[in-house]
Amino acid sequence: MVTTPSAIWRSVGEQLRQLREASGLSLRDLAGEGDLSKTAIQRIEQGDRIPNRDSLVDLAAALNVRFTIDPSGVHVKPLGRRRKVAA
Repeated sequence: MVTTPSAIWRSVGEQLRQLREASGLSLRDLAGEGDLSKTAIQRIEQGDRIPNRDSLVDLAAALNVRFTIDPSGVHVKPLGRRRKVAA
């Protein structure tokens, strides 16, 4: 199954929102963990913005997961205990 790039990034945003909410973090909390603003994270979650590699790595670290993106879609792997991202 081949997925379009826009569908993949929408899926990233949806999974990011689900992970953030499951972690009990607000947009502001997650923004405080990395270098993205609350608005930027909200736009990524809504599929209106594509995060760059560094932003995606920071968000994944803040949520303690690893995102793997390939033509079949987005896969999320939990990494264990949640850790704070270094500033």
